[in-house]
Amino acid sequence: MSKNTLRVSELIVCISLFELGSTTLYLIVDEAKQDAWLAMLIGALAGLFVLLLHLAIHHQDPNLDLYMLFRRYIGKYWGTLFNLLFVGYFAYETSRNLRDLGEVTVMTLLNQTPIWVITLITVMVISNTVRYGYKVLFSFSLILLPVFAIAFTVITVLIPATGLFHFEFILPFLEYDGYFCSGFQDRRKQHAASFGNCTID
Repeated sequence: MSKNTLRVSELIVCISLFELGSTTLYLIVDEAKQDAWLAMLIGALAGLFVLLLHLAIHHQDPNLDLYMLFRRYIGKYWGTLFNLLFVGYFAYETSRNLRDLGEVTVMTLLNQTPIWVITLITVMVISNTVRYGYKVLFSFSLILLPVFAIAFTVITVLIPATGLFHFEFILPFLEYDGYFCSGFQDRRKQHAASFGNCTID
C-alpha cells in the first residue's frame, strides 16, 4: 500500500472526530430549550442533504476538486469569485477556531498563560501536520478515537445514573408563549421553573 494511501476507516474516524469538535461547547438548550433535540435532528437532516448533494456532484466529475467544479460549471470568472469566497470563509473559520481554542484553554486550564502563547503552539502543531502530510492527521485521529469513545461512553453511563434525565422535558412540543402548556403530568409541575414563561396550573 502506498504511503499516501488513505483508508476509508481513517477518513470515517477523522470526520467523526471533526463533527464532535467543539460541539459540546455550544449551549443549544439556552435558546431552543426543550426543542433542542428537534433542532439537532433538523440540522442533521439538512447536513445529510448537503452531503448527498456534494456526493452527487462529485460523482459527475470525480477527478475535479471543489474549486475546479466551480470553474467548470459556473464559468471561469464566477467560479474564481466563488473560490475566493470559499478561501475567505475557511480563513475566517480557522481564525475563529484558533481564538475559541485559546480562550477556552485560558478559561479552563492555563489561566496564567497568555492567549498568544497557546495560539502560537497550536499553529506550530498545525504547521507540523501540514509539513508531514495529511497522513499524520488521520493517523493521530485513530489514536484519539479510543480516548473519545471511552470518555463519551462513561458520560453516557454516568449521566442517566445520576437521575438528570427527564424525558418529560422534551414537551411541550414547539411551544410558543405557553400555548401548549396545559395538561401535563404532576412531575412537570415540580420543574415548572425550568420552562420560563410557561405556566402550568
